[in-house]
Amino acid sequence: MTDKKKQRIATCWLVAVGIALATFLCFIPSLYNGWTNWDDPTYVLQNQLVISDTVQWSAIFKQDQLLGIYHPITLISYALDYQIWELDAWGYHLTNVLVHVLNTLLVFLVFRKLGTSLTVATIVALLFGIHPMHVESVTWISERKDVLYVFFLLLAWLSYLKFRSTVEMKRWLWYGLILLLFVLSILSKPIAFVFPIVLVLSDYLQDKKFTWRSIPNNIPIGILAIIAIFIAQWGQSDSDSIGFNADHPVSTFFYGSYNLVFYFIKVLIPANLSIFHPFPTNDS
Repeated sequence: MTDKKKQRIATCWLVAVGIALATFLCFIPSLYNGWTNWDDPTYVLQNQLVISDTVQWSAIFKQDQLLGIYHPITLISYALDYQIWELDAWGYHLTNVLVHVLNTLLVFLVFRKLGTSLTVATIVALLFGIHPMHVESVTWISERKDVLYVFFLLLAWLSYLKFRSTVEMKRWLWYGLILLLFVLSILSKPIAFVFPIVLVLSDYLQDKKFTWRSIPNNIPIGILAIIAIFIAQWGQSDSDSIGFNADHPVSTFFYGSYNLVFYFIKVLIPANLSIFHPFPTNDS
């Protein structure tokens, strides 16, 4: 290894440490947030599968949806927290922050693996780490599912990039890891079904064109994504989270369209954020 390469690696490590430290410092105040009366009782405080002397692995996987979401891996993470912290909210917040810091580092690694410059990877990772739109997901214990599914999804993406650059038998070991991590992501939050779209865009970024070459490899991933969509639909329907709205008869389409535009605007201009943004009515 040349001295120049060693210097580049050392620089990357220093930048990664700086990104992690900056992200952690931004979220230190959240460690003292405590519990809320919004979802926290259902997910943790009153959940006997979580508040138990031992982690009830089998029972958690058999648990139906909670508040419209089937996410046993997230519940297991709460149960593991309970074994350490009992009901001290500080520890649960620390877990959220640490997972988010890891996610930020994974974003940095993914973009370096995609071939972007150190500057671009640093900017993207920092924006991911400290953007105000991530505050809710990191600082609210009940939103653990967000940081957790992203953690496994980013690991799966990193494994996919390794799979693309590896030859012969070893690459299929990476592919098996991709599928395992994707399943863990789905079981943390079914919204992980977006993964195949991420891979298509990832391939385009690396190949500079759309190609059919990777389609066969992505078929099992696509099947898992379809299963995740059904899991998400089942959870939302079973909890009456999806239904007909007399005031908005085509709500499914327009709610989605409104949310898409709303989030795009807030990413660019993260002002006037709130814990609840109601859908606009005729009176507004």
